Amino acid sequence: MIATIADAGLVFVMLWMISELANWTLEFSVILLITVLAGIFEYFFHIWLLRDHQPVKKQQA
Repeated sequence: MIATIADAGLVFVMLWMISELANWTLEFSVILLITVLAGIFEYFFHIWLLRDHQPVKKQQA
């Protein structure tokens, strides 16, 4: 959960900085919407990683 919030925060900061530096006309609400969508994606992606990519225990012969 912490990684998801951190990723969403990074998306927000990066979009805000790039929009200011590149003179994009992104409004705050658009940046916030993109951040929320990225956060939702990241949440499910991290669940998928934890569920499907657990280390496999080696069996002893």
